[in-house]
Amino acid sequence: MNKYITFVNGVKKEISFINQNKVVSDDSIKDVFINKLEKNIYLVHLGKRKYICYLLNKNANKFEIFINNKIYNVECKTQVEIIADEIISHKRLSSSKTLNINSPMPGLVLKIFKKDGDTVKRGEPVLILEAMKMENEILAPADGIIEINQIKEGDSVEKNVTLFKINNLIF
Repeated sequence: MNKYITFVNGVKKEISFINQNKVVSDDSIKDVFINKLEKNIYLVHLGKRKYICYLLNKNANKFEIFINNKIYNVECKTQVEIIADEIISHKRLSSSKTLNINSPMPGLVLKIFKKDGDTVKRGEPVLILEAMKMENEILAPADGIIEINQIKEGDSVEKNVTLFKINNLIF
């Protein structure tokens, strides 16, 4: 059985397809037959009712349908898509957390490109750490707002010392 969550004009409704011609909606089983009449025009038999449906717009899993002189905005999602949306939403909610960026090795801070309060994009260099006569760019792993700790250019740092923080994370 394929289960879908639909939002019709913002109202949530669960629909399960038992097979191609039977659906469960509102705890009742209904026969459903869909016949394409013309491009974007369908005759839908739902239980004992018939509807002529005009597909006005389709974008991925979002549809704009005209039925009986009324426009319906319909979005269909599978259970997996709903769970994925919740995970993504949770990541966005957790974006207020702070990410500490620690020194991967002992070294000398040669150059700092950002200052407190600067915005940073993922992959953007924040500072250069010299270790064993090699210059290592330390990049931002996420978008956010930089908070430089107490390090300054010319400071020596040990391994695992916090170099900077990124606040208001956006992954």
